[in-house]
Amino acid sequence: MNRISLRFSAVVAALLAGFAPARAACDWPAAKKDILEVLEGDAARGEEFRQAAKAGRDSLDAIEKIVDAAARERIKACGYEAAELLTQKGFPPLH
Repeated sequence: MNRISLRFSAVVAALLAGFAPARAACDWPAAKKDILEVLEGDAARGEEFRQAAKAGRDSLDAIEKIVDAAARERIKACGYEAAELLTQKGFPPLH
């Protein structure tokens, strides 16, 4: 009976692993380019971001709201790296 329990547990674990949401791979060079474009390349979006951060909004959330959907997904997939870059630039995310 113990063998059956182990096999059953293995089958259940394998099935549940198949239902786990897939996470996009981090394309850091592209995500970094998206962030730097807002901070350094586009004056209007950069000012919008700075105003949001100055008002106390989470910097990672603020930048995700400003960029297009494709850039948003790239930044979300690289959340740790994006938070580190924003911290280096003087805009640490809220924790």
